[in-house]
Amino acid sequence: MKTRLLLILMLALTVAAMPGHAVNRVARSIYVFGVHAGWSGPFGDYSAIGPVQVTGFQTISAPDLFDPTYHLGMELGKLTNDKLYTGLGIRYTKIDLDPLIELSPTNLRFHQFDINLDASFYPVSPMQESISPYFGPGLGLGLTTASARGYSSESQFNLSLNLNFGIDFRVWKATDGRSVITLSSVNSANILATGDRPKFINIGGAFKYFFRP
Repeated sequence: MKTRLLLILMLALTVAAMPGHAVNRVARSIYVFGVHAGWSGPFGDYSAIGPVQVTGFQTISAPDLFDPTYHLGMELGKLTNDKLYTGLGIRYTKIDLDPLIELSPTNLRFHQFDINLDASFYPVSPMQESISPYFGPGLGLGLTTASARGYSSESQFNLSLNLNFGIDFRVWKATDGRSVITLSSVNSANILATGDRPKFINIGGAFKYFFRP
């Protein structure tokens, strides 16, 4: 049921992000490129880590299974009418286990890779205001991988529904007003996920470049 719901939401968000010629002829579009990094705190209950079962537990809570970790990413998107943002991004999250967790083989390493489709609303325009909050939903296509030296790696495909929120702080604006650079708070939470994808609350920062073509 979760997978079906996420697929429906992903389709709806993809359609919303597609250009509509009748509207876009009059809409003012601004392109956005950003790079971000930050802290990731795991939450939820698990019986596996992606493709690897955690033996000895029926379920185990995130604080007993994972340690806090970090993420890195980049995103390219479009801001329409200075208010509606749609973007496509990639994110890597290092999955760190609690040192007390023992798996076989003992040198297993885990990684999370995501492609995110995001849609956010700006109550005030980042092109016009020096401080601009935003919020909105996101959908992720993920891959949780497990690898160990001397063994074949395993992967699990998964989907996630995300809640994105943050604030853009303008640090530079071109004299012609056609581009700005922001130092931004970029945060999200994986509120739903399929399979045993690790879910994270992500708190991070970013540099964003807004520009008109």
